Amino acid sequence: MLFLLQAINAMPPAAGRHLLFATTPGTTMPTPTPQEFLFDCSLVQRLPAQTSPTPAWDINLVVLEVRALGDGAYALVDGSSDVKAKNENGIAAPTSGGFIVTPAGIIVVETYLNDHTACQARNLIVQTMPNVPIKYVVTTSHHGDHIYGNSVFVAEGVKFVMHKNTFTSISDEDFLAGEKSFMQGGFGYGGGIQATAPITEDMQMLLAGDSDLDLTHARRRQSGRKVLRARADPRRPVRVAREEPDPLLRQPDHR
Repeated sequence: MLFLLQAINAMPPAAGRHLLFATTPGTTMPTPTPQEFLFDCSLVQRLPAQTSPTPAWDINLVVLEVRALGDGAYALVDGSSDVKAKNENGIAAPTSGGFIVTPAGIIVVETYLNDHTACQARNLIVQTMPNVPIKYVVTTSHHGDHIYGNSVFVAEGVKFVMHKNTFTSISDEDFLAGEKSFMQGGFGYGGGIQATAPITEDMQMLLAGDSDLDLTHARRRQSGRKVLRARADPRRPVRVAREEPDPLLRQPDHR
């Protein structure tokens, strides 16, 4: 997540384009507008700690907190453990995400592994930026710790951004069932994974073929279903370049 924000904020906006993930000097913030979500987070309770077996990290113990990164960007990370130190020492740590405040509204990045954690994220966003509407939800992978909480963010005007391969894969019931089994094998069978719905018929998607978004897949990582950056450009058709090298990845300051 932090690398994603560093890379996006380092990109100079092209002429005539509005970069979704950055604020533009001189622009005003969105007019406060109450937002009603279809998912009722008051009905979701934290599940007990998993002990048999104990997962690499337990989603039921994650307590998200907001960390300001500057320029309207905020990280949402597990505050119950030293995530940075764990990452630096090769120790598994809970998946991080965040949100970016733009003149058009809020962009959420990642929706976590289960509904309770996604509700934590949504509540923290609303508390941090009250009445500023969420406009985009970006998931960077088809794996559950990035995308299973999507349904928590469904509301009028919210668009879900993902790689077209992610949409194709998790729309397949057999693939999703297998992926959930895989995630349960690593993160436990008591983490509420089976109850999640990463895609529902209520969601408005932005994928290849839409006319107002340019999705770039910088290079292959764990799969061919990841999105690294997105730009709004209503004058150009959407393209998905899955193997396009990204010059930012070659800059030492952003590796």
